[in-house]
Formats: sequence, C-alpha cells, structure tokens
Amino acid sequence: MLQPSELVSRAKEYEKASKLYFKACKLDFADACNNLASLYDDALGVEKDDEVAFRYYNKACRLDSASGCKHLAYFYYHGIGTKKDKKLSKKELNKACKLGLKEACEIVRDFH
Repeated sequence: MLQPSELVSRAKEYEKASKLYFKACKLDFADACNNLASLYDDALGVEKDDEVAFRYYNKACRLDSASGCKHLAYFYYHGIGTKKDKKLSKKELNKACKLGLKEACEIVRDFH
C-alpha cells in the first residue's frame, strides 16, 4: 500500500505530466493529446472533466491516434462529455480499426 507521501509525489508527477502533454498537444502530437485526455478522464493530476477529455480524445483521433479514436467512440456511445451518437461512435471505431487497433475492429464487428 502506498504511503501518503508517495501519493502526493505521484499526484505531482501527474500534474507535471499534464502540463507537458498540454504543450505537446498544442504542437499536434497525437499521443500527447490522447494521454492528456486520459488524465482528465481519470482525474490524474487534474480535476476530472469529461468535456475536456472528450475534446482531447477528439483532437487525438483527428491526428490519427487509434487509441484516441477508440476512446472517442466510447464517449460518443455513452454520451460522456457530449451527446450520445452511436453513428459517430461507429465511425470513430472504424477509423481506429483502419489505423490498426485490432480491439476496435473486434468491437465494430459486434457493434449494435
């Protein structure tokens, strides 16, 4: 089990990471946008914010991050940080599949 001091240390690391990811995302690094979205999605180093996470997953997907597209599809499917839209969810899953994410291919094959 982590000690309180270790928890504080990890929180500070996530906070630093969020700042670095933000800068890199502004420079259109897809993985940085995806990682920043994950921090907002999981409330690591930043306050949980589904709308901000959605925005960064969207940017990551536009920059051809397969993982970003898969997460974006999940957000569309469940209406997290945006309105539910199963059509857009399937579109983003297809993109993730085309970008080589096998998990997305399996999900889109079973899509309802």
